[in-house]
Order: sequence, then C-alpha cells, then structure tokens
Amino acid sequence: MHFKRTRSVVLTILLGERVDAAKKIFDPAYYGDLPTAFVHLLEDLDDWLQENPILPPLPDPSGAPNDFGHRWDQASYDNLRNKVRQIAENARKALDEPNVAKSRELWQVVFGSDFKEPPSGNASSAAVAGATAGAVAPPRTAAAARVG
Repeated sequence: MHFKRTRSVVLTILLGERVDAAKKIFDPAYYGDLPTAFVHLLEDLDDWLQENPILPPLPDPSGAPNDFGHRWDQASYDNLRNKVRQIAENARKALDEPNVAKSRELWQVVFGSDFKEPPSGNASSAAVAGATAGAVAPPRTAAAARVG
C-alpha cells in the first residue's frame, strides 16, 4: 500500500475513528480476527472517505486544539480516497476467496509479492512471530477464519 504524501498520523486518526464498538455488539465477529478486522476497517474507511469528497478537517483526537489538516492537501486526499477504495475491494476479494492458494495470490495484490505463507502453516502464531520480526503473515481466508 503506497499513499503518496499521506502521513502516518493522518492514517492513524482516520482508521482510529472508524473503530466502532457498536459494530461488535451487532456482529460479535466484526473484529473477530485480524483479516476480518482489517477488511472491515478498510471498508468502513472507504465508506467514510467516499461520503466526504472534500478534504475534511482533522482535529487532534487527544482533544488538544490542533488540526492535522496542514499535513495534506486535496490532491493527496483524493489519492488516498482512490487507493483505499481499490485496496478495500482487493482485500474483500482475498478474504472471501475459499481457495487458500488463490486467496494468497489475492492478498499479494494488497501487500505485494513478498507476502508469503507462514512456514508453520499456522496463521495466528505466524502473525505474532511475523509482527515481532517485521514481517507480515498472510491472513486467513473467510472460510478458514470460520473454521479456525
């Protein structure tokens, strides 16, 4: 994922504001595992971005009187809106793909060709090991997530 001219603090604020405890009340599995949570956050962010075509104010979530709007412009916001839409669609396809090999290929569209199956074959333990090693373990497919 490459967001030209989009600062990490901006992405952090936008994604953090999409997390909604009520969604977990209505659907306990909404943030049930990493791949499902990832796709839902992307889709929720995409929905919000598409509903807001004009660069919105970005108040400091800590309550301080700062606004992070100075960290980007309309062109970089438009780029973010387009990229998030594309990535959300690709991530949903990867999550919903029942074939594990095909799902892995679809996740590689999202994360790049270096995205590989974990050596142990166990996505959850590999995710922890990968996170500590700076690598990303492949998310499971929706079918595998329901089973495991």
